[in-house]
Amino acid sequence: MKKIAKGFVVSVAVMLLLFTTVYASNSQKIDAILNSINISVNGKQIAKSGESYTLSNGSKVPYSISYAGTTYLPMRKVAELLNKDVEYVEGTANITDQAGAELLPPISVSSDLIYRVDGTPELNYTINNLSGKDITAYTLCVYCYDKDIVPVIDKTSKNNIHVFGEQSTLIHGNVSDEMCISLGGFKGTELYELVVVDVMFADGSKWEQQ
Repeated sequence: MKKIAKGFVVSVAVMLLLFTTVYASNSQKIDAILNSINISVNGKQIAKSGESYTLSNGSKVPYSISYAGTTYLPMRKVAELLNKDVEYVEGTANITDQAGAELLPPISVSSDLIYRVDGTPELNYTINNLSGKDITAYTLCVYCYDKDIVPVIDKTSKNNIHVFGEQSTLIHGNVSDEMCISLGGFKGTELYELVVVDVMFADGSKWEQQ
């Protein structure tokens, strides 16, 4: 849950590596390693070591190329993971926003539910800034349920929604922020849904859930 924008994690696989010879742009031969790593995003695996990447035309290409201590991934796949498109125009690869990308939250949230000794649930979460801009405030809400997916109702709010966030904070572009929030009125919570409500940026713009 930590890299590209600390949200893109590449984990090294311990297995037999496949060596091959490829050509650099100056026609120099190099020894590279193909598909030698597992690739995961926010803890979810998207490619296993040894797998190839299938293009839209059905062709298979390496999911990863490791050379001289650096790992290279297909630009189109990386763009896809960041909700971007890639256009090739006159020898230039142009990364652009996908149609409808303005509807997607500019942050992703990785979270984990833990419990105090007295049974009070706490939500540890990490904000991953995908916007490239500085964030000054955000609002999240968490829907609380028990193990049978029955809403856990807070006596004070009379509902199973806890709204929280950070105001007057500063998360620089492409940086993560780790936080913890107590769900004091929601004892018995074992399942939850986390939703991004709004995000404020340092330039005065704002993203809101549609």
